[in-house]
Amino acid sequence: MKYLSQIQFEFIKEARKWQDLSYDEQKGYLSRHPRSKRRLTTKPKQQEQEVKQVEQEVEKPKTKTFEKQPAESMSKSQLKKFLSDNTFSFKGYSNKKGGFVFRKSYFYRHGQTEDKFAENVKVKTESLGLTPTVIDSTDRWAPWPKDSYFEAVLTFEQLKKPKESKFSTDDIKQGLNNLSFSSYKTDANIVNDNRVEIGFRDLGKWHSRPYEEDDDYPEWSAESKEKYTNKFKQWVSEQPWYDPKIMNPYISTSEKAWVFFGIEKKNN
Repeated sequence: MKYLSQIQFEFIKEARKWQDLSYDEQKGYLSRHPRSKRRLTTKPKQQEQEVKQVEQEVEKPKTKTFEKQPAESMSKSQLKKFLSDNTFSFKGYSNKKGGFVFRKSYFYRHGQTEDKFAENVKVKTESLGLTPTVIDSTDRWAPWPKDSYFEAVLTFEQLKKPKESKFSTDDIKQGLNNLSFSSYKTDANIVNDNRVEIGFRDLGKWHSRPYEEDDDYPEWSAESKEKYTNKFKQWVSEQPWYDPKIMNPYISTSEKAWVFFGIEKKNN
């Protein structure tokens, strides 16, 4: 009986499919049958665990996390991108309503209500790590062709009322000092409370003006003007201190081949 059970055990082992055998069993078989055409198809237990762990990390969904950047340092466009969802849109902060406004347009309601919409926004923003409170929800229906939409107003513990943009000459001066072209430049200068500029000399191509007695008043070529105007506007648009609602970039030229790049306050 003793040998019979051993034979039965060996028979069961052999009857199993090759891919069902463990790494040690496959390795043991191949060591006993060196001429076998079979190959190892499993991995050591520890390696299997490591591979499984890596696969789990790869499959882990990537979600936006509020902790990566505090609200105080987020611009309005960053907040809009962070808080918007494919089922609703973030409209910004409303002083009149005292909170952050979210909307969803509709043609047919399909059972949706303003309260359900507000709850959906609350759940979505909670998944971002925020602590929301719904303070108002409204169904703003309008006859076609006007838009109808649900609106929800929420506040968040982590998000306070956004600071109003202001024209800070010190911040703009510090920012303009980072502007760099392959030419001699001065430090940025605060012209007045509404204007800051920085100068570059011999930037690009310059031509002598007709009938001028000397070259103290050259003319900046149209090619260079277009090139550096586009570069400056592109550079300004990427700066964190720039607000197109209250700031206007400009360029001016002066004698001795000087060109000035500046920011002035808009007259709203």
